[in-house]
Order: sequence, then C-alpha cells, then structure tokens
Amino acid sequence: HTGEKPHGCDICGKRFTWVESLRRHKRTHLKQRPYQCKVCKREFVHHGHLRIHELVHKQDEKPFQCNICGKSFTMLSSLSIHEHIHLDRKPYPCDMCQRTFMTASALTTHKQSHVQRMANAYRQAYRDRFSF
Repeated sequence: HTGEKPHGCDICGKRFTWVESLRRHKRTHLKQRPYQCKVCKREFVHHGHLRIHELVHKQDEKPFQCNICGKSFTMLSSLSIHEHIHLDRKPYPCDMCQRTFMTASALTTHKQSHVQRMANAYRQAYRDRFSF
C-alpha cells in the first residue's frame, strides 16, 4: 500500500484510496441514508452505524451505568459522552470561533454554520461584483 488516494470527492475535496469509500462518503453530502432501523425508522448513511444504533433498542442489555445519576447505556462510548453533562466537559473546540462542544457530532453540526455563512458571503460578493 503506497498511501496514494486517487479518488477525490468533487464536493469537498476529501480523498480516498478506494472508489467504494468515496461512494459511501458522497452519501453524506447527498443526504442519502439507505439503512433504516426497523424499530424507530431512523436512517443511517452506513450499515455499521445502523448496527450500533440497534443496540439502543435492546432494553435488557445496558451494562454501562452512570455513577452519578444511574442512567444505563448499551455502549461505553455513550456513557462517556453522557458523563460530559455532569462534569460540564466540552472537549471539542471549534477552530474557527473557539466555542466548545460535548460531542464530536455537535461540533460537526456547528461547523456547518461557518461553511454556510462563508458560502452566503461568497455568493453575495459574487452578486455585488457582477450585477449590472
């Protein structure tokens, strides 16, 4: 393996070694979520994410318990995220505005606001420059 990543996303520029990885990645941009939970109908981009989610519905299998409030979780990672609430931890900082977040997904959602603002500013600058 040479580390070469010949397959690039034409939307964000992210590069991949395998064309299949690029195809799966593009689903995130296209809002395609082909994997649906049979219990709650929540949809997922990746099959593996659906499998992890399905553990939520197994009420009898929640071996990870919060020492502070007693809430139980199916996965250790979910307990760890939950503990941020009690400890007021926000370990995910935005490199654009220095706001901090409890989860990586919350940070990702927040960063989209910066992207949207920049895109709007670019469109407005283009209109201002080229309007006749």
